[in-house]
Amino acid sequence: MILLLGITLLFSVFFGARWGPTVSGVLVFATTLPPMRRTVDKWMVGKVRGEEANQSAIIRMAVGMLIVVLALVGIFG
Repeated sequence: MILLLGITLLFSVFFGARWGPTVSGVLVFATTLPPMRRTVDKWMVGKVRGEEANQSAIIRMAVGMLIVVLALVGIFG
């Protein structure tokens, strides 16, 4: 969570208050897609397959979409 907040702040500096969190949310959501999912699941839960890996992906998907929606609504800016 601390890393996510730091990356969001960094992107906010580079892209602005609205697009920085949007880019951060898209990147979090992208970790649930096949090219990156195995690596991120291994880092987060220690497994590539299984119920824990699926739950981790679902949580990342929800958090990523929540950040994108909140950023586009304008809550960050």
